[in-house]
Amino acid sequence: MRPFPPELLLETYVGIDHFIPAPELDLWARKTFLDDDSLLFNEDHIHLLKANIGWLWTNVPNTKGGNIIAATAEIPFFRGNAWQKGRQLMQMDEWFGGTPNFLIIVHAPLAQEADDIQFTARIDHELYHCGQKKDEHGAPLFNALTELPSWTIKGHDVEEHTGIMRRYGPRGCAGDTINFIQYSQYEPEIEEVDILGACGNCLK
Repeated sequence: MRPFPPELLLETYVGIDHFIPAPELDLWARKTFLDDDSLLFNEDHIHLLKANIGWLWTNVPNTKGGNIIAATAEIPFFRGNAWQKGRQLMQMDEWFGGTPNFLIIVHAPLAQEADDIQFTARIDHELYHCGQKKDEHGAPLFNALTELPSWTIKGHDVEEHTGIMRRYGPRGCAGDTINFIQYSQYEPEIEEVDILGACGNCLK
């Protein structure tokens, strides 16, 4: 059963900005995508078994370039003077018991409206942004002190202009475009889905 946002973010506190910790999202995501017994197990997220991910529901609207943001993933960072940083660190500690490796924020009203497949694809998408750094040979990097993965926010595998595709074809494109096109010829592993709503990391 997928988690739904708290009712207070949908009705009672409409007009009041709220961010609410969502440990149920973490449990669901791990059971759905990181448990190899799950039908939706995703081996691309294996490195996240060791990640501390903080999840938040929010009712705060967020847009970028005229697009509504449905969810976003980030690595928490703190800026400002000593008091501002201290306040931010205290908030992380109150929400999660410390600062997580990643923070994923999900817009509650859009999550409520999404069907199960749309919601699942949206969360899967955000997890793809939670990456592990790699060296110049593509080997995963680890923190020398903690021996945990070195974390990073990952961009998309395919980032190219449609004009380049039109003029030069897939071999003239950047990223993993050729594989992207190859996979487009196959039936999807999971039912086709319109994610509905943009990802904050995708709107640069």
